[in-house]
Amino acid sequence: MRKEWHEWMCQGGAGETEASNLKRARISDVCGWVKRSWDAISDQIIFNSFKKCAISNMLDGSEDDMVYEEIDKLIAEIEEENLDKLDDSTEIVDN
Repeated sequence: MRKEWHEWMCQGGAGETEASNLKRARISDVCGWVKRSWDAISDQIIFNSFKKCAISNMLDGSEDDMVYEEIDKLIAEIEEENLDKLDDSTEIVDN
């Protein structure tokens, strides 16, 4: 949407009022921006977003863990970085 608005503004927008304020966009212009913005989003991004939110058609729960795969990967990377920062004299206590 921001890109659509910027392009519209570069083309002159709707002009200015007598007080030098910007005139608002017509509703038809805004509707066009929304449509083109949605059209620019790929089906795969929408599909992945539903998976990430644990919304799927798989009633057996086979895709439920997809929500946490990326988070688990990030946590493992952070833990590995933190372990690399510890020196040998640091005592690690496992509760």
